Amino acid sequence: MPKLKRNLFRILSLSLGQKSKAKSKKTKEPSETAAVPLETQERKRPIPKVHKHPLNPEPFVDISPEPIVSSSPPPEPEIIADPVINFGSVPLGMRLPDPPPPQPPTMPDESDFRVKELWERLNAPGCEWLMQLLLSKPLLIWGEQCSGKTSFASFLGLLRAIFFGHTVSVSDPHAHQNSWPDLFEIYGAEYNYNAINSRLVAYYQRLKDSNLAHTSIWDEVTQYQESCDRDLAGRFLKSILSDVRKPPEFPILLSHGNTLSTLGGGKGGIKKMQSRGLVEVNLRAKRDRLGNLRPALRGVITGLDIDERGEPTKQPVALESWMQPKYLLELFPELLAGGFENF
Repeated sequence: MPKLKRNLFRILSLSLGQKSKAKSKKTKEPSETAAVPLETQERKRPIPKVHKHPLNPEPFVDISPEPIVSSSPPPEPEIIADPVINFGSVPLGMRLPDPPPPQPPTMPDESDFRVKELWERLNAPGCEWLMQLLLSKPLLIWGEQCSGKTSFASFLGLLRAIFFGHTVSVSDPHAHQNSWPDLFEIYGAEYNYNAINSRLVAYYQRLKDSNLAHTSIWDEVTQYQESCDRDLAGRFLKSILSDVRKPPEFPILLSHGNTLSTLGGGKGGIKKMQSRGLVEVNLRAKRDRLGNLRPALRGVITGLDIDERGEPTKQPVALESWMQPKYLLELFPELLAGGFENF
């Protein structure tokens, strides 16, 4: 009997020992679904940025969220046109800006011996017609090619600048081929009829508000009606014959003839106004031994006087050798430098 008890006790002890070993084994092997320790989670988090403010030495943590990076490209900036910029067409012709109004030039001293010499020449017998042309307006100088129209118009313009302080402008589409004094304002070279349009506008403006004596020379007026603004050129001749009596405007027209067609046309009784209001200087040309045309230094003036019937009279004239711009420019070299105010 004691032997049986001892065997039962041994069997019970062995079974209890196996159960305790199994239980301890279960506690040492964690399950696959067990939670991750907190320390491990802290190690996986990104380390925050630590900043120190100069006024607060204690560090603080930047907890701002990370920027979101988009895969789509950023939108292009909108381009807005500048409202100040004018993309319209450049104005031409009669809309061209007019140059500043001319200023009266300084005249030579009346006590200058050169002025006295020139004045004596103008008062010499046989030159009365030239003296009358000094302030005649309007004036037409016409004649065939190489008759000296440009030269004589330059001579008159220089005389007016010397004795009366006129400013002188020239509108000439052939100015690049002609020779004009540097003292004059030249417009229209190389067939620039837009520039001549602007001079027509300036002419009408001077009639309204200018009080300065101005001689305007208009060359090749035959082409104005066709090549210039029709409204400006169409009434130009009529204005020349009727509107320049009182204003200090002294126009000189240059043409190959004295008919309406050679003067740029016109309407409304222009022919009658022409016969009673226009002083004409018709210059002639002659051929040398080789057949080249040269100024004949003679011509006919019409309109300085009228007969008993009220018709303009004709007077033959002869130009002396000194009646050239070259003589005046040599006598007054100041004119080559732009006027007497430069000396």
